[in-house]
Amino acid sequence: MGKLDGKVAVVTGSGSGIGRAIATLFAKEGAKVVGISTIYGCLYNKDGLDVEKLFKLRNQWGDECVQKYEDAELLSKEELFYLPVDVLVPGARPFEITMDNVDKIKAKVISSGANMPITDEAEERLFQRGVVSVPDFVANSGGVLSGLFTMVGGERDQILPGIQKVIGKTTLEILESSKKENVNPRKFAIEKAKQKIKKARVEGKTTSTFAFRRAVRERLGLEED
Repeated sequence: MGKLDGKVAVVTGSGSGIGRAIATLFAKEGAKVVGISTIYGCLYNKDGLDVEKLFKLRNQWGDECVQKYEDAELLSKEELFYLPVDVLVPGARPFEITMDNVDKIKAKVISSGANMPITDEAEERLFQRGVVSVPDFVANSGGVLSGLFTMVGGERDQILPGIQKVIGKTTLEILESSKKENVNPRKFAIEKAKQKIKKARVEGKTTSTFAFRRAVRERLGLEED
């Protein structure tokens, strides 16, 4: 059984590397990926899409793969946002969720693959509606963490577990604290980041390269050299 068994998900921007990786991981972990979009439209099958088959088509047809896949409805790419699912991953363009469409969204959780896919006003509205929205700069920080792994000597097979450890812990802390303080997660995370930066500037501390490397390895769950 996977960690996401029974969950229903949709992913936008599945022509990108990020969207492809997310959809593949969802399927591997047992989620039913019912919707995937590219610039040519949205594929939808309530019983689930064959993600592996779809991306084989993408290798041949590019973004037009959604027009070549059988056994699914082809909707407009905007309709993907309004499907009845557990998880929505906006993975394409900025500001795709605004006050004009936020109340049409039926997803219970939003975890962004794109940068700034939700306006500040829509983010607040989602919070008021009880929709869990993970801040984009937390949810899509895996690329930065992968770079850190390489920099501090981490092995390839350590990358995903390390990212899951760091992002998982950070996400849980943000969501729990923001709920307790009754402020949306993005606003909470930004304020906490500002406080940390201000504190570092006031204290004026500097860190040696060795100490920084050791701290990063510890944070990422890597054994000392």
